[in-house]
Amino acid sequence: MTAPVPSFANDDQAAQHWLALLRSGTDDQKIQAREQLATIFERRRMFEEATDLLVSNARAGVQDADIFRWLARLYRAQGDEVTAMQAAAEAAKYVLVDMPPLTAPPPAPPEPIPGQPYAVQHRSSGTSGCLKLAVAMACLTVFGTLGLIIFGVALGTLSDARLVSQTPPVGSAPARVGKAEVNLGVRSFGFGSQGQARELLAVMDRQPGKNEYSITYDTGEDTVAFGCNFDTGVLARIHVSRTGRGSKETWRGSIVERLRSASGGGSLNDTPAGKGFVTREDL
Repeated sequence: MTAPVPSFANDDQAAQHWLALLRSGTDDQKIQAREQLATIFERRRMFEEATDLLVSNARAGVQDADIFRWLARLYRAQGDEVTAMQAAAEAAKYVLVDMPPLTAPPPAPPEPIPGQPYAVQHRSSGTSGCLKLAVAMACLTVFGTLGLIIFGVALGTLSDARLVSQTPPVGSAPARVGKAEVNLGVRSFGFGSQGQARELLAVMDRQPGKNEYSITYDTGEDTVAFGCNFDTGVLARIHVSRTGRGSKETWRGSIVERLRSASGGGSLNDTPAGKGFVTREDL
C-alpha cells in the first residue's frame, strides 16, 4: 500500500528524502520513491532519468495503464515516437481488460444454424503483414522500427471479415482460455467501427477459443485499442492521445452480434434484443 506523500520545502529536499528511501527502504517504499523521483525529474526535463525509474518500477511489477501512459509521454518528449506508440498501445490494452463484470447476464443469442459451426470467413484485402508492436511487460524491450516490421510479418495479412454463423448455445463449446492481441500498425484517423469490427472478427477467426481479443493501431494523433472479454461480456474501445489523455467507450453483452452488425455497416449498439447503449468516459 502506498504511503502518503509528505510535504517538502522544495524539490531538492524531496529528492534527498526519496533517494534515502530508494537506498534503504522496503520494496514498496522503493517503488514509491522511484515514482516521486520520476515526477521531479520530468518537471526538470530530465526525461531519460525519469524513464529509467519508471522502467525499474515496471520490472518490479507495477504494470497498469497509468505507468504506460506516463512512459508514452516521456518517450515522446525524447523524440522516440516508435516506443511512445508502443507504450500508449500497452496503456490502452490495460484499460481495455480492466473492466468490471456484467451485473446481469447478456441477452440470449439467437439459435444457431444447424450444422454450422462458429466461424468467420474472410478474404485477403491485400494489405501488408500486420505489425505486432508491444512494450514487453517484464523488461520493456525497445525495438527499432526495422525490428518491429520483421517481428510482425509472420502474422499474415488482415482481412475483410464476415461472420457467417451464430454464437453456439451455452455449454456446446469448450471454455474460452487465453487472449489474442494484434497491432495493426498505422491506420487512418477515420478507420472507424466497421474496420475495427472486421479486423477483430478476423483475429477471432485466426485464433479461435480465446477469452480476450484486442487490436491496437496508431493514427498519428492517438493510439486506439478495440477488443472484448467474453468472460465479463464487455466490448470496449480506448483512445489514448499523444498527450497521454484518453477516452473509453464500453458496450456490455452480445459481443459477436454487435461486431457482426458493425462489420456489415451497422452499429455496435445493435443487439438481438434491440439497441444497446454505449457508456463513455474520460480517462
